[in-house]
Amino acid sequence: MEQDAKEEHAKEERNTKDSRGSGRATPAAEVVKQDEERTACHQGQLQRAAERLSSPEFYLKYHNAIREHVGSPALKWDREIEKHARNFVNAHSVDCLAKKPSISSGIGWNIARSWGNYTFVGGEALVQWALQHENYDHVTNSCVGGECHAFTQLVWKQSTRLGCARVTCHNHSGTLVRCNYEPPGNIPGQRPY
Repeated sequence: MEQDAKEEHAKEERNTKDSRGSGRATPAAEVVKQDEERTACHQGQLQRAAERLSSPEFYLKYHNAIREHVGSPALKWDREIEKHARNFVNAHSVDCLAKKPSISSGIGWNIARSWGNYTFVGGEALVQWALQHENYDHVTNSCVGGECHAFTQLVWKQSTRLGCARVTCHNHSGTLVRCNYEPPGNIPGQRPY
């Protein structure tokens, strides 16, 4: 046994000398390199998945499925509204929307933000907004027990056009998702559907 330990130590010593002298990597260095390559591949796969789950087709499909559930007509994608949403998230990518945004006149919008370094996608934003239905009382046309205005904008029957954008904030401090709607919803005294 002692002989086996000495041979193993000598082998490790040769590998270390080989890696310093000949440019060859030690087994440990090879493992680290392989892990880095796998991580980069995994991050690339996550990024591609995030892009698919934040695509115009995805936003439209799931907005319209939620709207259909309450009887609101389907939305159509509008590149100008998307551009407006993109300009907004890009303008706030440095601070990751640390302050509440001022009201945008003439356009309806929903915003979702995640903090931290993970892949937050448009689908997660839609789920956050849709879950607010639990706080909407259709009889009184009001929010009860929590926020519901993102849900009511999402399903607002007079809104016909949609444009959304997503950005990873600087230093990967978070992610912003914004969807814009025209005509805007949440008009006082009117019902969303």
